[in-house]
Amino acid sequence: MEQLVDTRPGTLTAPERAAVYDWLAGIFAREMSPQAIETYRGNDGRIFLDQMASHPPLVPLTDHIHRITAGRESPESLSMELSVRFASLFLGAGGKRSAPPYESVYSNDSNLLYQKQTAQTQAALSAFGLSVSDLFPEPPDHISVQLAFMAHLARRAEQAASSRHLQEEYEVQRVFLATRLLSWIEKFLDHCVNADPNGFYTTAAVSMVTFVKDDAAHL
Repeated sequence: MEQLVDTRPGTLTAPERAAVYDWLAGIFAREMSPQAIETYRGNDGRIFLDQMASHPPLVPLTDHIHRITAGRESPESLSMELSVRFASLFLGAGGKRSAPPYESVYSNDSNLLYQKQTAQTQAALSAFGLSVSDLFPEPPDHISVQLAFMAHLARRAEQAASSRHLQEEYEVQRVFLATRLLSWIEKFLDHCVNADPNGFYTTAAVSMVTFVKDDAAHL
């Protein structure tokens, strides 16, 4: 499809922004599989990482992936190591040394799931006829759902038929970033740092937060 507009003039195009948000959403959605590790080790994976590394906020993450996939460790073994860290941080296995990936946890004194932020994110999705897939049994205020929604909004902006419509699309994105992601992702990052300061998912969180803040500043 011919590129119609730049969602961030002079920086990233709409498809580039969508690709980044989709990639980040996938990283926090599920454990890295042996197949994904094999892909990163192959030529196509290296090309993809180089493309992502052209965006400065993502360099820490792409460098970390290059580093952990460059060794001789089998994909199955590396996947298992990352799965243990994923479970500890995001699935509650780490107890107090965890980083729940839900807005509700960081936006209420109760630190509980399924608070008003869950309903608010669902309302944002519903306004565009979207809902969380049955294949992803998580509440709407999960970090991956919010990042995936931003990818959807970036793709919508590409289809804007006029500058007026484009500004309306920008405003939807600005509001969602301000009221949802930017309200809690730095707290999420702090939990990742405290629980696993040098780990892969902490590096991913660093790049995610930097990218989201940079993206918001350019909208």
